[in-house]
Amino acid sequence: MLAEAVGADRTLYVASSDLSHYHSYDEAVRIDRLLLELLSRLETEKLAGALDRGETEACGAGPILSVALASRDHFGARARLVRYANSGDTGGGKREVVGYASFLFVREEAA
Repeated sequence: MLAEAVGADRTLYVASSDLSHYHSYDEAVRIDRLLLELLSRLETEKLAGALDRGETEACGAGPILSVALASRDHFGARARLVRYANSGDTGGGKREVVGYASFLFVREEAA
């Protein structure tokens, strides 16, 4: 519905979200890895299930899934992970961290 509502080929979709919150560094990496793997393959149904079951976390799960679905189903895009880190990688402590990732969704012919 998102792609149909906006329509234009040159539309840029943006979704923003933190990933896991306040787990130990190693636990956060494990939790976030599942989201990164499923989103990289655009397995949105599996990702939605994993989020519902609490196997992975993203406070902006709805926007992430919406952009991924529009990118895959309406534009034939693939997902490309640009960077993953958590606050333990950026000088913060590693006892309780917050995960972050950036993805691009790129049309096959543009990839």
